[in-house]
Amino acid sequence: MTEESLFHRMFYYNVELHNLSGVFKSQKLACRLMTRVHCTRPKNLTAKAVRKRAMSLSWKPAPFMGRYTDTLCYRIWYAAAHDKKNESVQIISGGESRIIDDLSPYTEYKFYIQCSLSSCEGSWGLVDGPVTAQTLEEAPTQAPQFSNWSVTNTQEEERDVTVVWQLPPLITWNGVPNRFNIDYWKTTKQNDSSVPIPNSIKSLQINDSSATEATLRGLNRYVEYQTQISMCTAEGCGPKSVPWPLEGEEAGENEPYVDSLSLDSPFIWIVPVVVITSLILFGVLVVIYLYRNNRVRRQQPSLRQRIQLEPLYGDLENSASTSENSYYDRIHSHGDLTDPQLIIQDGGDSNCHVLVTDDLHGATLSRLRNL
Repeated sequence: MTEESLFHRMFYYNVELHNLSGVFKSQKLACRLMTRVHCTRPKNLTAKAVRKRAMSLSWKPAPFMGRYTDTLCYRIWYAAAHDKKNESVQIISGGESRIIDDLSPYTEYKFYIQCSLSSCEGSWGLVDGPVTAQTLEEAPTQAPQFSNWSVTNTQEEERDVTVVWQLPPLITWNGVPNRFNIDYWKTTKQNDSSVPIPNSIKSLQINDSSATEATLRGLNRYVEYQTQISMCTAEGCGPKSVPWPLEGEEAGENEPYVDSLSLDSPFIWIVPVVVITSLILFGVLVVIYLYRNNRVRRQQPSLRQRIQLEPLYGDLENSASTSENSYYDRIHSHGDLTDPQLIIQDGGDSNCHVLVTDDLHGATLSRLRNL
């Protein structure tokens, strides 16, 4: 018969008293076992991860503890599976669950439980367990570190570079690695230090969780680069490593090298921007000039208004000199009369006005009036 099976059973007993006068026996008495000094073993201990660094525990109260069931004191023992040291948590005033936090991410833990009377000062009962559970993943807390690099292929001004790295300590992974991210960019020397060239960064993703090397293709042979690496889990990527330099080659005497700017570099767009801006300004000036010239023409009198004959004073035949007639003959006999011309000659006391114009339909002389 087990100890627990004695609970809630009826027991009968007699009391005997022995002295010089004889033996005295009591009547049959009855009693029932209601409690015990040692706490029984709690039942159905379970553990479940609820947060990245927390675990929820639940159990059934220790049986056969009668009126003490609701006031029992429970003690939980737990430790990481790879750790030999156990931690403990005491729960006062009963309860059937507990959340334990400040655990390590993606770590397997073992849990035990035992109980005592409400004072938590008596002897502890039997231990139930172990129950094993694992905390959730999170991003790594440490980055891989580059250990070496080498040029694996060279063509004209390009090269392929293979980089090798070492994984961080296992305890910092915080999960199962599923990829590596590598960033690399061009640099230039300023005051004996390497400065990143803007807009030259590129990225390479390695989806092999066991990889320890990768090849960066198409790097310029004569340009220095820097690179960084980070490790990722399903919950995100960890910190990036310290920048690792990838020196460029020195251009030889027979290999003159001019650093070709990338299309991502802002300097390559300076010349096109200047040219386009100049063309736009020139076009604006031409438009302004044509607009002003057209406006001036509109303000001038029309052609027919300009060819109106004005009253002439004096006698042309009597007062016009030979030179004046020569002006008239020369203008009258001119072959190209496309533009109206007004010739005014002042001589002596009389005025001679001769108007020569080209009629829109080919007339050579519109009218001549003598006053």
